[in-house]
Amino acid sequence: MSRVRPRRLWWEAPADADVVAYEVYAGDPGDGDFLAQVDSGAVPAHASTQATEYFVQDLPEGNYQFAVCARDDAGNFSDPYQHPAWSNVPLDVTPPGAPSGGGIDSGAG
Repeated sequence: MSRVRPRRLWWEAPADADVVAYEVYAGDPGDGDFLAQVDSGAVPAHASTQATEYFVQDLPEGNYQFAVCARDDAGNFSDPYQHPAWSNVPLDVTPPGAPSGGGIDSGAG
């Protein structure tokens, strides 16, 4: 089975001590309303994490934009954050072809 290198998103934690998790959102890079839709709750979270990083490895091949929101223990969400490098991320999930042919030599002369 082939393996594809995951892409790592990371961010700085907010100064608030009550953050319990981060919600990661993925969308079409051509969607100019993506952050507003994330902010309104119209876009479902793609993933949730307690760490300040997320490894993108479960999306189909294509281009995406990403955003992240902090969530506190009361269920409140921060404004969505999008690093400039997250606005159009190409995900190539096609592995290279497998080697073939070959053999083994006995080494006897």
